Amino acid sequence: MILKKGGIAMDYAKIKKLFQNELEQNQFFSPYNSSYLFTTENISGYMPDLSGKRILTVCSSGDHYLNALLNGAQQIDLFDINCLSFMVLKLKRVALANLDRDKFLSYFGILNKEHILDYNIYIKFSKYLDEETYIYFNQLYDWSCKSGKFLYSATSVFFEDRSEPITYFRCNDYLKEENYDIIKRKLSKLNDISFLWTDVMNLESKLSDLYDAIFLSNIQDYQKMDVYILMALGLKKYLNPDGKIYMSYLYNNTINYCKAKDLTNKIGCDVLEVESVYSNSSFNRITDKVLVLNK
Repeated sequence: MILKKGGIAMDYAKIKKLFQNELEQNQFFSPYNSSYLFTTENISGYMPDLSGKRILTVCSSGDHYLNALLNGAQQIDLFDINCLSFMVLKLKRVALANLDRDKFLSYFGILNKEHILDYNIYIKFSKYLDEETYIYFNQLYDWSCKSGKFLYSATSVFFEDRSEPITYFRCNDYLKEENYDIIKRKLSKLNDISFLWTDVMNLESKLSDLYDAIFLSNIQDYQKMDVYILMALGLKKYLNPDGKIYMSYLYNNTINYCKAKDLTNKIGCDVLEVESVYSNSSFNRITDKVLVLNK
């Protein structure tokens, strides 16, 4: 079932344990798990022009959604095994819509990680959140905020990200100065978000519509390769003619990066190379890959 804005029957007892670092997690990703605030995947380096397109993408940090919206996507449907990723996206959407760029960059720790998720900035836009997201983040601040300062060590809700600002800007066109007002205008015209609370292996059974593009990020890193390939092939039936599945983002420091050639020979993927920067201090340029499965 596609859940609209709000409406997720979240288990707050489990969320409270996540707040308190007491939730036992038996797998890397689960229905209640730590969330990412930003991607380190160079989405801007490979996401095409999506003008007038309908896409399906993992929710994760919300950056696939925001970059796709900037790139002209007409309809964006989301899925994620972790419902708390959806809370992050809704927070970012409202923050983008109501904060100027400097305040937004400050709030999400890009300008200064010491002031990330500053409560004094949160209260400037929190009244515009939907009820579910408002309750969730207010409870989070109750657990992990002291004198307006958000304490990462107090909670397991977010993965700690040590990336430098150049990574965020390189990966996300919507953060760039020339695009910030554009993404704000696009967000002002939107209301509900379509969200599927499901893991990728059950995604096929939840779908009924056709898409021009499906973005699976680097989910493949956490799956058995042969099973994942069968899953991706099963999703092809939900592509429009000329549709594409961006089925695997391969960081150059992962073992799967070395398997790209074998995979392309096995299932006929195209391979996109993406130049990325992950360290400002050494200006370390590397080449990632994206496997693209065509209709």
